[in-house]
Amino acid sequence: MILFLDASAFIKLYVAETGSGAMRRTVRNATAVYAVDLTYVEVCTALAQAGQAGLLRPKHAEAAKADFERDWQCVSVVAPDAAMLRRAAELAATDGVRASAGLNLAAAEAIHRQLGATVRYVVCTGDPHLAQCLKRLGLPALDPGTQERSASA
Repeated sequence: MILFLDASAFIKLYVAETGSGAMRRTVRNATAVYAVDLTYVEVCTALAQAGQAGLLRPKHAEAAKADFERDWQCVSVVAPDAAMLRRAAELAATDGVRASAGLNLAAAEAIHRQLGATVRYVVCTGDPHLAQCLKRLGLPALDPGTQERSASA
C-alpha cells in the first residue's frame, strides 16, 4: 500500500497520542510514503512546540526530531508546481480549509491520479475536516486515530 501523510498523521509517529501505534504499523507496512514538502516544516514546528509546551522532554524532543530527519529521507517528497498551487488555492477556497490543507488535498489528488486506480493508495490524516474533503474528492482516507477508512480505501 502507498501512503500519503499530512503533518497530523506524521506527528503520530513521534509523539504518543491516540492512533500512534496504528500509524506506526501502517507506515511500517507501506511500500512507499508520500508527503508534500511543506509537511517537513509543519512536523518540525510541531515537534519544537511539543518540547516547548512540555509534551515532550527536551531530550525526547531532540530524539524525535532526529528520528523524523532520518525517516524524512525515505519519503517521496512532492514539490508543488504552479498547477498544483492553483488547485490547492481552489480547494482551500471551496472547502474552507487553511492553505496547507488545500496543498495536501491537491498533492494527494495528483498522486492518486499519477498512480492510477490499480494501486492501493491511502491518504492518512488526523484532521476530520480534511478527511471529509478527501471523501468528497473520492480519495481513500485513513484516520490514524480511529483507523477508519473512507471512500475507496
